[in-house]
Amino acid sequence: MANANNSGRDRLSRFWSSASGFWAGKSAVWGWSLTIGLLAMAVAQLAVQYRLNY
Repeated sequence: MANANNSGRDRLSRFWSSASGFWAGKSAVWGWSLTIGLLAMAVAQLAVQYRLNY
């Protein structure tokens, strides 16, 4: 913890500037495919859990 004065907004800004290349750079097709796949799996898991509990 080098600088304890960093706010959450500063951390988010630094994270986004370093991670945005995953969704916008050369790997954009893979990045978006994996992101959409992960969201689809999460929704499917929620649907299964809802059905089991219903």
